[in-house]
Amino acid sequence: MPTSIQILISVLTAAVAITVAIWQSLLGNQINLWISLATGGVMLFGIWIFPEAKGGREKGG
Repeated sequence: MPTSIQILISVLTAAVAITVAIWQSLLGNQINLWISLATGGVMLFGIWIFPEAKGGREKGG
């Protein structure tokens, strides 16, 4: 995946996670606040650390 797309997905993921965390905080749900931040962090970690799938193995002759 191109780096520019990874950056775009990372920014969107962080924005959504932070927005949900703020919303949950305003509602008084402290546990859901931390769950949303942790989920966003795991998503960001996965986007940057795990390699992109390239397809199956080539069939030998």
